[in-house]
Amino acid sequence: MSESNVQSMGLYRNLQLTQPDEFSKLITGLRGYTPPHRVVAAGTQNGELAELCLVYGTERDEDPTFWYMTKGGDKVIMGQTGLVQSFEQYNTEGNLNTIIERSNSYGHFRSNQGELSLGDEKLKTELDQIYDAIFQLTFYEEDKRDLFKWRADQVIARFGEFGKFFDDDQIIPEYNDTMVVLTAAIGCFGGCIGCPEKGRKYVASNIEQLYEKLERARRVVEKYHGNHMNRMYEGFINSSDILLNYFANQKDANIPDPITIVKAFYELFPEIQKMYGFVGTPTINSTPENYLKALYNNGLNRVLIGIETAHNATSAFLGKPFSAEQKGKAIKKLQSAGFKKIKSIVMVGATGQGFYDDNGKFQSSWDALEETIKFMKQNMRSLMFKERADKVIISRYVKAEGTELKKLHEEGKVIVPFSSSSELEEQVQWLVSKMRKAQIDVEAGYEVALEGRRRMVA
Repeated sequence: MSESNVQSMGLYRNLQLTQPDEFSKLITGLRGYTPPHRVVAAGTQNGELAELCLVYGTERDEDPTFWYMTKGGDKVIMGQTGLVQSFEQYNTEGNLNTIIERSNSYGHFRSNQGELSLGDEKLKTELDQIYDAIFQLTFYEEDKRDLFKWRADQVIARFGEFGKFFDDDQIIPEYNDTMVVLTAAIGCFGGCIGCPEKGRKYVASNIEQLYEKLERARRVVEKYHGNHMNRMYEGFINSSDILLNYFANQKDANIPDPITIVKAFYELFPEIQKMYGFVGTPTINSTPENYLKALYNNGLNRVLIGIETAHNATSAFLGKPFSAEQKGKAIKKLQSAGFKKIKSIVMVGATGQGFYDDNGKFQSSWDALEETIKFMKQNMRSLMFKERADKVIISRYVKAEGTELKKLHEEGKVIVPFSSSSELEEQVQWLVSKMRKAQIDVEAGYEVALEGRRRMVA
């Protein structure tokens, strides 16, 4: 954004004011239609129209975003807390050129030239100019103005401090700018050959450590979001499997059980409406259903479970020796316990075209996908269940350094690689289409949570 572009008069003197309930004059069709929105601020930029719009989610369960658009071709997308997610400019051919963007909330910005460090002067300049331009607009909803009081140094410091809530080798699924993260435990007992945490000792925080972490998080979140804490409405309990704490508590009362963790989280962050956590097939099946019901009733209202595949041979090969029957039993048990939103993670591409098992038999990845589709139809609640519909999240396989699975791919003996770079995406899109045909809610893009992280799927 050039210096001349930020000289918005803010008074919108020479243009007719757009009423808040009117459509934007600048938002163009998205996927063939104009997304639902309302104008919250307007002004001029270089004597031409500039608008800030609240754009409602275009997909199911998608959070609204703010769009700042100018007649001169700027398009900035920001989250609910006003933090910039992307800045694009239309060129003379009408195509968008990416100036800066990020896919998750770790603070990993990119430009069209590659990654940008948080200390990059180009990044700082662009962020400051964006906020300068927005702040000079005339706001129809003055309560929204505070969301855009950011300065580049604040944004960078914020990502740095929020990054201390978790380790570099951990991922937070669906991590976004409205989420507070509490690391309740580190490590994983699992033996997944594609995960760098394989076999890492599981260590849970004791009750004193838990409250210390929550109190520190509260101070940090208030520091950056004190004027809009109601927008920090998502919480994630960071653990490879929160139910492991249920069993740990039975041996050591100073280790908080999952219900205690959830209650403490809400105690320090009463603003939270969505609470997430990982659960696993063996722990679900071993936990009493009445406890699972109590866990949901106390506020853990979203759970993620790593299914990866419903093809038993592939699952065993990947180091997850749980049958499709066991995985289905776990999902049904969560449903019976009252959980409204169960998110199953499916991995695509982990075995390329397929692999040779210990008996020398070739196990096709397409056969594995067929089994997975059948499994989802049998176990996941479709969109017909409305507010109780479950969701499948597709994760494209990402090679993690130092893992056995990465070595097998590189050797090319046991695993048969894809014949072309497009085959992975072909499988993803095939799976998406099959899910949608079956009216199963589906999202492809879990792997963005892996960006800059080493950990794979829990």
